[in-house]
Amino acid sequence: MNKFLVIIVGIFLVSCTPNSNLLEDASWLNGNWKREYNDVKQIEKWQQTESGFTGQSIVVVTDTTLMHTLDIRNTDNNWELTKHEAEVDMDFTFVLLSSNADSMVFRNKENVWPQTITYKKINANEMELIIDGQDGTMNKNAAFIFERY
Repeated sequence: MNKFLVIIVGIFLVSCTPNSNLLEDASWLNGNWKREYNDVKQIEKWQQTESGFTGQSIVVVTDTTLMHTLDIRNTDNNWELTKHEAEVDMDFTFVLLSSNADSMVFRNKENVWPQTITYKKINANEMELIIDGQDGTMNKNAAFIFERY
């Protein structure tokens, strides 16, 4: 009976563990991505490592450039997306909520906005970045289509 209970608890714990195959499932993220809209150029560069992904986000608006570093890592059995904003020297960390072979959803309920960041594979050369959540009393969301380059 005790062995049976241990097996059941083990299966339950494994099923509640965030996607252990995230590195394999999200390998499509690896590479350079860009989007251009009006006077805005946005680039995300992702590199897969043994332990996750490292990245850079660059936004160019006319004469202003914003740069952020990005990391997706398994920390304390949770996959996390951390965005470091150099301008304010702050880290914003989002925990993996769900994932599959075509998308990753990260959430930080405490963040002012966005609370949710989703990376979604459209096809081999396009992905969608969706940011959404509550901003004050309003629900806000934005979706950006990136092309591989």
